[in-house]
Amino acid sequence: NKGCPKRKKCSCHPIDTSDRPEITITYFVPDEKKAGGSYTSLTGNLKRIDYYERLFVLTDGTKIQLDEIVDIESDCFRGVL
Repeated sequence: NKGCPKRKKCSCHPIDTSDRPEITITYFVPDEKKAGGSYTSLTGNLKRIDYYERLFVLTDGTKIQLDEIVDIESDCFRGVL
């Protein structure tokens, strides 16, 4: 990570997102009109992880709340999760 003085795998950015890794995320999407919701899977490229706002930001602008994620598939998490 260019903004991190320690680069890869430090406490502020333990996941290296500098090469925009492909990631498949399965997450819960609450229904806006009634109780409940559905699970959605999305494949894209990870731009960054916003630890303050607790979300993943993909290169297409999609933002996914960490608390809604139920599964993640990507080589960038190998050995970290």
